[in-house]
Amino acid sequence: MRTRAPGGKKNEVTIRKLLAATALTVALTETYRRCWREPVLSWGATREEATRGLPGDALDYGTQLAFPSFMYPEEADRFVPGTDAAHLGGDVWVADAAMAMMENEPWSGMFVTLGG
Repeated sequence: MRTRAPGGKKNEVTIRKLLAATALTVALTETYRRCWREPVLSWGATREEATRGLPGDALDYGTQLAFPSFMYPEEADRFVPGTDAAHLGGDVWVADAAMAMMENEPWSGMFVTLGG
């Protein structure tokens, strides 16, 4: 007589669903990277704007290959200060822009979203 662990059949179904969901996630991620990422990032830009590089584009901070960060890899200095002291990015840029607006306009407060 064969015995099975409690919930044995149910566990097999759960594992199959998990594997199917993982495969679907990987497939959708790859489809996004190959087909949609570039048009989404360059929507509304001229051809020159869409193809020109930014300082620090080669810096990916280890996010190009890691899962799940490869879906939205860190590129250039969008979320980090970066390496160019004359053009700081990330939260530093956002804070500087907010302060400049408050100095030039009659602002008493401002809601600022920091990406990093």
